Amino acid sequence: MSLVLSRYIAVLLLSRLLLIAGGMAAVVVFLDFLSDGDQVIAQSEELVLPMLKFSALRLPIILSQILPISAFFAGVFTFALLSRHSELAALHAAGVPKAHLALSAMPAALIVAVLQFFVEDVAVPRATQALQAWGVGDYADSSDEDEAFWLRQGNDILRYRGADATDHVLLEVTIFRRDASGNLTERVDAPTALFSEGRWYLRDAVVVSAETIEQIEIPNYHWNTSLSPRLLEAVASHPRAASLAALLQAQSQSGTGNQPDYVFRVWVHERISRPVSTVLLVLLTVALARASGRGPGGGWWIVISMSIGFALWSIDGLMLKLGEHGLLVPWVAAWVPTMLIALACGWIALYVEHQASWRHGRRSRPFAAGRS
Repeated sequence: MSLVLSRYIAVLLLSRLLLIAGGMAAVVVFLDFLSDGDQVIAQSEELVLPMLKFSALRLPIILSQILPISAFFAGVFTFALLSRHSELAALHAAGVPKAHLALSAMPAALIVAVLQFFVEDVAVPRATQALQAWGVGDYADSSDEDEAFWLRQGNDILRYRGADATDHVLLEVTIFRRDASGNLTERVDAPTALFSEGRWYLRDAVVVSAETIEQIEIPNYHWNTSLSPRLLEAVASHPRAASLAALLQAQSQSGTGNQPDYVFRVWVHERISRPVSTVLLVLLTVALARASGRGPGGGWWIVISMSIGFALWSIDGLMLKLGEHGLLVPWVAAWVPTMLIALACGWIALYVEHQASWRHGRRSRPFAAGRS
């Protein structure tokens, strides 16, 4: 029975997740295209293919944001349907407790969590790189020719004006080399920098010493640094668009990038905690499920359930922002919302079971009195 029940719930929940997440994603993609569609079409002589390409690249980024709440809504509607058809009442009458029902929903929840981690850790970084290389919409390069990207790597300050993530090439590179006290020792300028065999090589570099002001031309200057393309991926863009491996590397190398170190620690915890929160949101729908959906207030119960889930999801976003600004300890910003969802699951499950036991006791007392 357990395997059959798990398979039945998984089919219902995943099918509704596909409908809800697909519908929400389609609306957001459509609004995105209304905002940036003119730029997408202007950069190509064709019409349909650029639209499809833009939508496909934006889809992982959108899914990473809507999957948790979509999974919760899918769970609410799944168990509301089971309640409406008296299937939950039949399970309750057969002695199946809420804990057993939660275990039956666990495989579907784990599938959603694995999908979410894959989207956030693999699909989003690749889609973001492709959009940045394309340069449309919010990912378009600034028209200001003097704009440059600045990074800190140990004592060195790196400035570059462009990058090719596929070939591991930086464009218009300047390195300000400093001593331990922060004093400038030399400046290195090069049109390109190439990462090859674990090292950065600056082509046709010009080195200027701070002491002698003497210029030395070096065809192949080796920059001794631990900055890898993966680490550059994490520190040069928003941590949301970096893989977990890149975030861990950025976290382990203090003083790298143009963001405080705690931002990377927050996102390492967030990347791990988000799939866990999604699993708990699905289990929360089990705790909120009523055995019978035919009585009065069934519609209000769905509204209340969705409001609880949306509130918990919003708290997660708020605490993440507080953590990014250094107002909360990284693990607190990432894991406290997860703990709140777990507490809500436990409290609501106990409350529903207590109410069910109390109503069962009230119904059984008159019959007991009649027999006496």
